[in-house]
Amino acid sequence: MNYRTNGMESKPLLELFLVFSLLITKVSAKTGFGPGDQDWGYVDIRPGAHMFYWLYYTTADVANYTERPLAIWLQGGPGLSSTGLGNFDQLGPIDMHGNERNWTWVKQMNVLFIDSPFGSGFSYVDNITLLPSTNNEIARDLLAFIKVFYERHREFEEVPLHIFTQSYGGKMAPEFALELYRAIERGEVRSNLKSVAMGGPWTSPIDSIMARAPLLFHMGLIDRRAHNEIMEQAQQAMKYVNEGNHEAMLQDFMRRRVSLALGIPQHIKWGQHEEDIFYHLKEEIMKPAVHIVSELLNNTNVKVSVFTGQLDLICATPGTINWIEKLQWSHREEYLKAPRLPIRIDGRIEGYEKSGGNFTLFWVNQAGHVVPADNPRAMNYILRKCTELY
Repeated sequence: MNYRTNGMESKPLLELFLVFSLLITKVSAKTGFGPGDQDWGYVDIRPGAHMFYWLYYTTADVANYTERPLAIWLQGGPGLSSTGLGNFDQLGPIDMHGNERNWTWVKQMNVLFIDSPFGSGFSYVDNITLLPSTNNEIARDLLAFIKVFYERHREFEEVPLHIFTQSYGGKMAPEFALELYRAIERGEVRSNLKSVAMGGPWTSPIDSIMARAPLLFHMGLIDRRAHNEIMEQAQQAMKYVNEGNHEAMLQDFMRRRVSLALGIPQHIKWGQHEEDIFYHLKEEIMKPAVHIVSELLNNTNVKVSVFTGQLDLICATPGTINWIEKLQWSHREEYLKAPRLPIRIDGRIEGYEKSGGNFTLFWVNQAGHVVPADNPRAMNYILRKCTELY
């Protein structure tokens, strides 16, 4: 049979090629924990340092999963688990009770959970001296990881990549995105990096801390005396930021059911080094990363978004607005003059958005620090807006 390279006569050959490509790209898919095809495993970033990832292929009604974007989720902490908290507590296909989640991101796109930095979740080091001590080390470790990931999954190299994160991830994700962008420019890696979005970000710690007392006071939850006491404490604040409410239950869930389902070696204990991570990064906790966001906006074409819950007290929304308005970037005036538009979903206002240049801020109603879980309807809008899935 003679097939030409153009015209309708090439269609059977093209269809055969597409089927063959689908079989090849699905070769790594496995049945894991929960519905749908998955892939997971370790990447040895350097001797003695092992990073764990968990990929969920989208369950969207498409011919090939590569028709939908790839979203990376990075948890905050630092040291909290993406494969645990992000997956089962917020946006994965099932929750920690084993029930299917209606608003899972996997229904719309491929989702890659990465336990970063080392020591969080199932990621581990052979010696705690190998844990990172700076955010730049975390970013470079993630860059090393994504290079190996693309080697294992070449089909994702041209798929739009979007990095999502929460809390302390508001310092990790921008730096990772910047390192990845530079690596793409140097020709070190092929990636279709499109955007980075930060939820309840700890990008400027002092702004978050200083905003807590006024927010509590104006919500009527404290009086003036308590306000003043909190403000005094805020001046010296160097406390650990805890963003999980179900840590004990989740630890048992991850160490038993999930570890067994994924075949995690028995010597690896989920979340074992969370406190060690925090200690190693203690010098970084209070440092701002606003300049990294400015560099992304000024020197790359990566879209940057922030989404923040109106009731967030850990990274209080007024503080987030304060550091955003201080950003020095080429479209600053455009953003400041832009209108704040309501987000209407089924006739109900779920929040607001404001954009300028490559930057957008989303205010989310009826949500605290964990927007994907607190208001999944609004988060779904933000997700589709950031990834251009209209």
